[in-house]
This record gives sequence, structure tokens and C-alpha cells, in this order.
Amino acid sequence: MHAGIADRRMWREQVDALASRHRVIALDLRGYGESELPPAPFANHDDVAGLLDALGIERAALVGWSFGGAVAIDTALAHPDRVTALALLGAAVSGNRWSDEANDLWDSLIGEVDPANADRPTRLPPLKPGPGRPEPGRPKRVDHGVGG
Repeated sequence: MHAGIADRRMWREQVDALASRHRVIALDLRGYGESELPPAPFANHDDVAGLLDALGIERAALVGWSFGGAVAIDTALAHPDRVTALALLGAAVSGNRWSDEANDLWDSLIGEVDPANADRPTRLPPLKPGPGRPEPGRPKRVDHGVGG
């Protein structure tokens, strides 16, 4: 799963690497990418199960990043018989209420997102080198370890 056109570019190499060994389906959640929000209420986790139904897939491993991770978790909770595994990267958790300190940190790092610039990449301050982090410079490609 992924959310949005900008994310699609980020996921492209991962999808290609995973597709060499697995059937990969990348879905645009409603309101992201090229899909629109419907006027009626909906649940993303039910959309995932509905897509699996439409494709004739009984069970699947779900991969999700950020909000996509939250949808993967919600899908596993709402439809546990449909999910064989979860691979989560920086996953959000539905229903989480952020502390004032976390909201202040977000505001200091990101601030408000101008809808006119919502499709532009957000630059975060660089991480300092540390255990498991590459030295400054070009980051390691994520797909080096995929499928291994």
C-alpha cells in the first residue's frame, strides 16, 4: 500500500524489487494519488479487504509506510483472517492522540502544509550519524536488502 503520487515514486524501486519474487499490488487510498474522496463515509481497511475480494486474493502480506502502515494495522485488526504478515515503516496508529510536546515538535519541524504545495516533497532536518545510520551523504538504497 502507498498513499499518493509522490510516494509512488518512492515505492517504485521497492515494488520492482519485491515483484521479482512476489505478486505486488500497490493501491491508492481514497483521496490520495489519482483517487477521489467519496461523499459517504468509508473505512480504508474495508477497501483493502474489498480489493483483495475483487482480485480473488484470500490472504496477503501488507506493507505500509506512515498512514499506509496505519491502514495495514487496521486491516489486520478488522480482517485478521486476510492478513498473513505486516511490514511497517514509521507506521502511524489509528486513534492515537499526540501529546502537546509531539505536536509542538511537528510544528517546529514541518509547520502547516500549504495545500498548494502538498505534492512537493517535505525536507526534514538531517539525522546525525549513529548506530545503524549511514554517514552523511547519499543515503543507502532501501531495496538493497529487499527479497534477500
